[in-house]
Amino acid sequence: MAVLLAFDPGKTTGFVYGRYEDDQPFEIDQVGHATTEEYFSMLGVLEEGGREVTVVCEDFVLRRGKAMTSDQTSPLILIGALQYVAFQDQKTITVVMQSPSAAKQVTDEHLDKLGFLRTPKTKWDHANDAMRHAVLYLKNNKHMPTLEGGFK
Repeated sequence: MAVLLAFDPGKTTGFVYGRYEDDQPFEIDQVGHATTEEYFSMLGVLEEGGREVTVVCEDFVLRRGKAMTSDQTSPLILIGALQYVAFQDQKTITVVMQSPSAAKQVTDEHLDKLGFLRTPKTKWDHANDAMRHAVLYLKNNKHMPTLEGGFK
């Protein structure tokens, strides 16, 4: 059984945690938003878990010429913490970084067809973004049992 955890890091971090088999679709165990403290707790569980897990995370790029606030740079801290935990446990944690623009390949319509879209969207925006990254990972790995319902 493959374990997949996806993050949309920020002041409010969206996340999705689930499992899938080669011949079974992705099944969501937990989806939501996490504070910074809750995010760090999740990383602690990853570090202690001992089971193989793929963590998909939205990458963050500082833009030259824009003033940065702590809210805008918090993704860097969260990504750094994830990379540190993965570095400490290279045998079981694989990190896959994705650009924000890449996740746009997975639309609300795709998430809805797959039964993954959370509504109202304004309440679940970061969680839905994390879901986009999870689905994009499954799409890039051609996991057809998950994709059959949402992509042509």
